[in-house]
Amino acid sequence: MKQFIKIFAALISFSFGSTAFAEEAVVIPLYSSNVNTQTVGNLTSLITSEVDFSGRYDMVSQIDQRPSTLNTSCLKSVTCLKKIATANSTNVIIAGSVYRKSGNLEFNIVMYENGKIVRKNNFKMVDKPSTLAFEMAPNIQKLITGQVVEKEEAPTVTRLNNYLDEEEDEEDVLGDFSLDEDDDLEKKAAQARAAEEARKRQEAEEARKRQEAEEARKRQEQRKMEDEARRLAEQSKSSDEEDFDFDFAPSSVEVVEESSGITDEREMNLELDGDDPDPIQPEFNERSRQSSPSSPSKSNSKATFNKSHLNAKASLLGKMGYSNFQSLNFVTYGGEVGVHVGKSIAIAVGIEGYATKQLTPILDENQNPTDTFTKEWRVILPISTGVVYHFPGKIAKPYAGGDIQVIPGYVENGGGMAFGFRARGGSNFMIADNFGINLNLSAGFWSGEQFAYVQSTKTGTFFNQLGFVPQFSGGTLILF
Repeated sequence: MKQFIKIFAALISFSFGSTAFAEEAVVIPLYSSNVNTQTVGNLTSLITSEVDFSGRYDMVSQIDQRPSTLNTSCLKSVTCLKKIATANSTNVIIAGSVYRKSGNLEFNIVMYENGKIVRKNNFKMVDKPSTLAFEMAPNIQKLITGQVVEKEEAPTVTRLNNYLDEEEDEEDVLGDFSLDEDDDLEKKAAQARAAEEARKRQEAEEARKRQEAEEARKRQEQRKMEDEARRLAEQSKSSDEEDFDFDFAPSSVEVVEESSGITDEREMNLELDGDDPDPIQPEFNERSRQSSPSSPSKSNSKATFNKSHLNAKASLLGKMGYSNFQSLNFVTYGGEVGVHVGKSIAIAVGIEGYATKQLTPILDENQNPTDTFTKEWRVILPISTGVVYHFPGKIAKPYAGGDIQVIPGYVENGGGMAFGFRARGGSNFMIADNFGINLNLSAGFWSGEQFAYVQSTKTGTFFNQLGFVPQFSGGTLILF
């Protein structure tokens, strides 16, 4: 009797197992718009492993490339999912999307089976490999089973297997036949895949740690270089204070001694060098002293530029350049006054002339245009107001800023008012403490209703009301 029961239980278990694992499931690569391809591939492989480990399907596979039709809208459409399932010769697909938001990964996973969306699961996890490895399993099991439980199993088969295990002393009439053989193989395969995924995650984590260590090493080296630069600067400053503080341009030096009120270069040279005054050459020639190795005052005069901001309360800039607006090419010239409200910030007010040659028709006695043209210079005068931020530097002192422009009387009869905005950047190359060369590059837009009535002499078409205006200019800078 017991042998009959064992055979009957084995047949029932085999029948149930065939029903439970009758279908093949295909996992589609996740859709994402802000997660990189490698991370999406790893997440899809993790989901495939969990679906296979659930034991619901006889075979679980993953396609290599996501169909172009799979997006957030397709995940809600049975028709779209059915086409993807048909293309992959299956009735069951697992698909979804993932987005990175505020340090988390937000998932929307759907299970399509036999012409309908059986179940959905929306969840989010912290974007860390350890969290993803441990929290993905319960979420996928919830999608597969519909319950927050562990892997779905067949209770009847489990009870019969337990009953068979209790009859250890009875003769096994089934010989080498084992009900758990397929389950063991699937479990071993799932464990192997899980081990492989864990190995990949560990390698990724080790690579991340190596990268962080390398970045930390670079930051430490950078800090060491900065500390050394500050130390050298302080040492140089201390040495300069001990050897007298010279405030000079590269070509000449003016030494001022506050305690004694001496401002004559020649008298100061006598005190420092102990030489007789030279009536023929009263100037202090810094270059000759630097080039002469035997000069006793060489160590007392250090002609070096320290990295600093522009030392000025105001500045005056004169410049010339080139600009373009739609089909017009301009020669530009003008000036700019800067009021320095701090070491870095300056308020700039300027006016420039934009001159161009235009073909103008000659009018007849009735003031009508004829077919004869004459070339005439036309000039408009944009007025600009803006803010400029100056960066510290040695000889080259770069800056960046922006202007608002007003262009009055820009049409032929002197009427109309146009407006503009431009971003600007460049550098001042200081030749002396209060004099330098300026190079400037700007780009912006002009907008005016009257531009629509200006006709291009090249193309014959009328201008647009809004146009792009680049400009390049150079000039001289004087500091006060």
